[in-house]
Amino acid sequence: MTAFPYRTPATPPPEAIVPLPDEATRLGALRKTYTPGSVRSMLRYPGLMALTVVAVGVSLGGKDALAHGPELVPTLTMLAISLAMFVLTAWAPLRRRHLRIDLHEGGLVTRGFAPRSVVIFEDVSEVWFDLQFLMYGQVRTNGLRLMELSGGTCYVDGQLEDAVGLLNAVLRRCSEPLVAEARSALREGDVLTFGKVHINRDGITIGKAKAAWSELQLVRLQPGKALFLKGSSLIAWRTVKHDSIPHPTVFLRLVSEMAPRVENDESVTGLLK
Repeated sequence: MTAFPYRTPATPPPEAIVPLPDEATRLGALRKTYTPGSVRSMLRYPGLMALTVVAVGVSLGGKDALAHGPELVPTLTMLAISLAMFVLTAWAPLRRRHLRIDLHEGGLVTRGFAPRSVVIFEDVSEVWFDLQFLMYGQVRTNGLRLMELSGGTCYVDGQLEDAVGLLNAVLRRCSEPLVAEARSALREGDVLTFGKVHINRDGITIGKAKAAWSELQLVRLQPGKALFLKGSSLIAWRTVKHDSIPHPTVFLRLVSEMAPRVENDESVTGLLK
């Protein structure tokens, strides 16, 4: 990797600049193609939702509602709601039905959406999680957003078949190589920047709040977020959500090594276990 979440790569001298290989060479061999699966399987869940609402609407209307015009209004209302729910929930799967992501040794090729896009892993500077926080503490990883050194972006959809394998492959190539140099930088006394969070070998700064590692009683890693507890095991001093910082897997690895005590409750939303 040539860039890190806490450093800006220096511009090489003119004599050090060499032409890059062509796109096909940089991508390397094709490893796997990821697709959304069949349309039938994509629509199964929204279809069941719509049919459930239809059944409820008919049962609420009853036979009398079918025989009397004014009493038909509740049933028609429920039918309209069910149709709207189906359209809203089915739109994303239908739009995604032609999506194809080719995983190569050195990058990704996204097809099905115009225009075709290519991202080379070596050109990625930041990886961001796209998370959806659900009820009861559950978190869904919708995908990854890759920021390139050139300023471009690439979205890796997490709603494809075997998406966990795809997202893990991206993290292994774009985030994991940063861990060794990040550790070295900490030992040398550098401050590492992850968005609005800064860490060094002495402590952590979250926004404008600072704490030494020795001041933290506990770091509790939960799905989609890290809770930093200071002086109390019940109330979090600060919380860092995984989708609020670049390279969250690198950040979590470093925090786990620096904090005096860590509890891990499935912290990385099912990725890189």
